[in-house]
Amino acid sequence: MPATTGNHLYANGIPDSGPKIFGQLRRANCLECDRVFEVMSAAARPTFRHNSCTSAHRRQNCAIVMHFHLRAAPMFRSWKLGSLFGIGIYVHATFLLLPAFVFLANVGTGQIDMAFYAVMMIPPVFSCVVFHELGHALTARRYGIETRDITLYPIGGVARLERLPQRPLEEFWIAVAGPAVNGVIAAVAGVLLWLACGLNPSVVAQNLRDTLLGHFVDHWFLTSLLITNVFLAVFNMLPAFPMDGGRVLRALLATYLGQFRATTIAVQIGVAMAVLFAIAGLFASPTLLLIGVFVFFAGQQELAAVRYRHGYRSREPLDVLPAQEDVYDWPTPTSRAGFCGFTWDSGSGRWIEWRNGRPVHTISVN
Repeated sequence: MPATTGNHLYANGIPDSGPKIFGQLRRANCLECDRVFEVMSAAARPTFRHNSCTSAHRRQNCAIVMHFHLRAAPMFRSWKLGSLFGIGIYVHATFLLLPAFVFLANVGTGQIDMAFYAVMMIPPVFSCVVFHELGHALTARRYGIETRDITLYPIGGVARLERLPQRPLEEFWIAVAGPAVNGVIAAVAGVLLWLACGLNPSVVAQNLRDTLLGHFVDHWFLTSLLITNVFLAVFNMLPAFPMDGGRVLRALLATYLGQFRATTIAVQIGVAMAVLFAIAGLFASPTLLLIGVFVFFAGQQELAAVRYRHGYRSREPLDVLPAQEDVYDWPTPTSRAGFCGFTWDSGSGRWIEWRNGRPVHTISVN
């Protein structure tokens, strides 16, 4: 079986619709929930709060609530297998290549029977990967973070969380939950194997040794399930950000260094691990090479997102997204300080929206 990983990513939303505001299409983040959107704004670096952060809008005396419908932007086709705990389980199109890869990799050793057995182990192994991801998802739900979906890829599974945990301790427990699930499955498989071997530790050890050497044994399924889950737990705890071990490392560092600095260090260590995976993949399994590529690019992507949030978090949010100054001949600010509302401009046939005594938006009725 190839190496598999379980990871959780923090997905950014893109709005389907929203208020029509003059300006250019720019990326902006909500300072309340850290989600990233594409919005129309004249500001070079816009920040705002969207409709789910209604308390922030009330504090700013904002009369208009922006409505955004989030959607994911799939790169390739995925098929839904079902749902567990209200979370959709998907399989990516590239997953169809895995059985052929596993079969050919084992046929190359000259043991065609083991090749068939290895292919038969794909569903049980990836069932364990789904439980691994559910461990992340259900722990995140305990902290108020929902999971959009879980997708299975040839190198493992990915649970897409709605947002980044707010506290390092939350990220620590969310990251640890996945490998912990594999540890529980391995313990159950170990107990069943021990019972199946007549409570004889030497027979259990012999089964484990023969399975690791590629030989078929009487209790091959339980032995393989035990070895696979131990491997999943240990491998995912390697400090290769954004794998689980890397997230645990970031959570521990963030307690003392802050999220931005902790992420930078974790990604640097992850890059080193990615290089090691790639080198090992050249001499061992090509799957390790793919995992190395994933670790490198996914880590860089999340570092960029954290840098984005870090750069804008200190900025004061705008009352609303500003309008492009040269689109409309704006009236002079009203003398009524703090006026918020709408006035009619008969000359242009437009409603003018005011915030804090200044025009910020026009609505044409033509």
